[in-house]
Amino acid sequence: MTRNLKIKVLIIDQSKLIRQTLERILLSDQEIITVIVASEPFIAEHKIKAMFPDVVIMDVETPSLDGVTFLKKLIESYSIPVIVCSRVVNKNFGISYNKQHSKRMQVIQKPKTNVTGYLEETKQEIREMVKEAAEF
Repeated sequence: MTRNLKIKVLIIDQSKLIRQTLERILLSDQEIITVIVASEPFIAEHKIKAMFPDVVIMDVETPSLDGVTFLKKLIESYSIPVIVCSRVVNKNFGISYNKQHSKRMQVIQKPKTNVTGYLEETKQEIREMVKEAAEF
């Protein structure tokens, strides 16, 4: 796939290790130019307004705000494609959400243990999900 513009991705996760792992995975792809990170939705919202990311990867388990509410806001108010990367959702969550909304969400179900190992093992799939989401 050849793109004229490079993809900007915002990662929202309370775990610094997860943010760093995803950032490293994404920046190793030449089509992804910028990775912005935030530990929670309030910080992320400011970064969205300033940086206009093409895709958001987020965990819906957030310390300060209901992540599902923020997810809905991202999709409906900002029209940003979202990849939910969380332990509390599964592929069926994405399928049912997309039936009700704009098909702008994909799901990566984090395992309960060895999350960074899992992300490393599925890095090519993650990069492809980001590229696919950016095409919306």
